[in-house]
Amino acid sequence: MAIPGNIKNNSGNELPLNFRQIVYGGKVSDTDDPYMLGRIRVVPEPENYTNKLRAVPNFDEDKDKWKEKDPFVFLPLLPYFLYQVPKEGEYVHVIYTNPGNMDLKSQFYIQGPFSSPTQIELEDEASAKTFLSSGTRNKKLTPIRDEKTGKVDSKTEGVYPEPQDIAILSRSNSDIILKGYDDIQGVDGEILLRAGKHDKFNSKKIPVSKTNRAFIQLSNYQTSVQYGNVDTKYTIVNEDTQTKKLIEYEVFNPENQFSAFTGQIILYTLEPDEVSGTTMAGSIRNNTDVDSFKRIQHIEQFKSLNTIQLAALINKFIKNVMEGRMENGLLINNQFPLFYRANKQNRDSSNVVQFVNLVALYGLIKPTEFTTNMRGFGLVYNKKGKDNVPTKIKKNLFRNKRVENKENTVGIMGANQLYLLSHDTVNPSKSKINLNNTIYGIDQAKVVDEIQPKTSSVVRGEELMTLIELIVRYLATHVHPLPGMPPVPVSSDGTQVSDLLKELFDASTKILNKNIRIN
Repeated sequence: MAIPGNIKNNSGNELPLNFRQIVYGGKVSDTDDPYMLGRIRVVPEPENYTNKLRAVPNFDEDKDKWKEKDPFVFLPLLPYFLYQVPKEGEYVHVIYTNPGNMDLKSQFYIQGPFSSPTQIELEDEASAKTFLSSGTRNKKLTPIRDEKTGKVDSKTEGVYPEPQDIAILSRSNSDIILKGYDDIQGVDGEILLRAGKHDKFNSKKIPVSKTNRAFIQLSNYQTSVQYGNVDTKYTIVNEDTQTKKLIEYEVFNPENQFSAFTGQIILYTLEPDEVSGTTMAGSIRNNTDVDSFKRIQHIEQFKSLNTIQLAALINKFIKNVMEGRMENGLLINNQFPLFYRANKQNRDSSNVVQFVNLVALYGLIKPTEFTTNMRGFGLVYNKKGKDNVPTKIKKNLFRNKRVENKENTVGIMGANQLYLLSHDTVNPSKSKINLNNTIYGIDQAKVVDEIQPKTSSVVRGEELMTLIELIVRYLATHVHPLPGMPPVPVSSDGTQVSDLLKELFDASTKILNKNIRIN
C-alpha cells in the first residue's frame, strides 16, 4: 500500500494514491494481541516503517504498542469463531473499510496465500507471493496433483481435502473434513477429524499418508447392511508346492534293434518359476518347458542295456533320489516333490521303430507302488511315493449380508491407543485420574505416567462369551468318579479341564484389549 506523506484528508490521515484499491499486502510483525482477539500488527507494503509512523503524531512504539494510537494494528476480517492467526513474517492481505478515510479502527487483515500445502507451517512473505503478480520470478514447488493426469499419488491421496469438500486445516498434521455427497461411496454427509494424517512434516517433500492416524469419523451411508449368523463353508484345495528335483533319462539310440541301449540319466535341481509358476508340482507335465530353470546335480550313464535292464536302472535311480543317496554315495537333500520323464529328444521322436522301443520302456518305469501311469513320466510328491498333489479340506467362515435401501449412520474412532475417561468415575481398584490443568490438551507424559496405570483394558464380548460358555458347559456336564471326589477331567459331553485352562491362559490377550482402556 502506498501512503504518500503529502496528501491528507479532512481528518488529517494520509490517503492512498489509488482510491479504488481496497486490498493491499503486508508483513506480520507481531501476533501477541493482549485481548486475544486475533488482532495482529502489520507493516503494509511497500511503505516502510517510518512512513507509517508519520501518519500518527507522537506515536511511541514502546508505550503505545497495541493501543488505540498504534497504526499497525489490524483486526481479523474473519469472525472470531473461525480463529486463525498468521505467524510473524508471513504475508497477509490488509483491507480498509474506506480507503479515503484512513480510520485506524477500520483496518482489517485476512491470511495471505501459500505457495504449496507443504508450506503451511510457516512461509515467509517473499515465498507466499509465488502465485501473485509480484512473485512471478519465484520457483514453484512440486504440485500435489499430477498436472497431466490430474491424479494424486496413491501414497499421498487423502491427505489433503478435495475441491468438493469443506475443511478446517491446522498448520501441521491435523484437520477437520466436511465431506459432501458421494454417490460412488454411497455417502450422504461425512465428517472426519484427524490427527497424524501423514508422516513427519517436511516443507520440501510431498507427505505420505499414515494408516495409524488418530481419527473420528461420522458417516451417513445411503444403505444399511445387515449381517446374518456366521456360517461354515468347506472347500477342497490343493497343497501345491515348488517341484524341487527333475529326473530326465535319454536313450541315445532308441532305434536299436538288438536291445543294446546307450544313454544317460540326469538329476536336475529346479529353480522356481516365480512369474508363471510352471515349476509348481501341480503344473509341471511331461511336455512342460522348464529348461531355463534346470541345474544339473548328478549324471549317470548306461551302455548296452536291454529294455528290462534299462527300466530297472531308471526305477532304481528314482528310488535312490527318493531315499536321498545315490550309488556313488552322493547325498540328495530337499528332493520332494520330484518329477521324472524322458528327455525332449525321446519324447518328440517320430520314427516308428524308436516310438515302439520307447513305449515298451515307458510301460516298465514304475518307481513306486503308487505309480499308476504307464507312460514313463510322473510326480513323486513325498518319500512315501504319493504320485499326485494332495488335497485338504479348508474351512471357511462367512456371513450372509442383506442390503437395505435405507440410510444408516455410523460413528468410528481409531488410534493406536484409545482412552475413554469419565470425570465422575473412579476405577474401583485404582485411584482417581486428576484431569486438572488439562483443558488445553493432555500431554503424552501424563498419559503414560497416570492415565494408563489408572485405567483398565476393555473386554472383547464374543471372546468372553466363549470362555463363559465353556465353563458353564463343563459345570453342567461334569461327573465325579465317587461321592466327595474331584470331578473327572473330561465331562460327559467331551469338555476337558485342559480346554478351560488354555482359555484362561489366553484370556489376557484374547479377551482383554489393552489398547482400548477405560476408568
